[in-house]
Amino acid sequence: STTACDQQSSAQQQSVWTLLPDLPYMHAALTNTGEDLLALGSFLYDISYSEIHVYHPSTKSWVKIANLPQVCSASTAVSLPSGEIMLIGGGNFNLTGYTRDVYIGKLYKKYKK
Repeated sequence: STTACDQQSSAQQQSVWTLLPDLPYMHAALTNTGEDLLALGSFLYDISYSEIHVYHPSTKSWVKIANLPQVCSASTAVSLPSGEIMLIGGGNFNLTGYTRDVYIGKLYKKYKK
């Protein structure tokens, strides 16, 4: 008979992970638009950033494509069916600490190759 440990060991053997390039900064909110992986906002050495980066699998690189309306990090991002992105809360460590702000925005595909 198969035990839980045997099943877990079998699952681990089937799992394959590949290390990708680092995010430009830490604590970015990630969302998948169905076509692109986006990193929104970030934090590095006590500074929050407003940058939006897209990951290009073909070049295995992150590319800055836009800025958010304000700096933030450790937020939550959700891609909506309308094509818009909702960015919720997080930290603005440059000014106020944590925020409960909610933004909805849309990126246009001019950054596409």
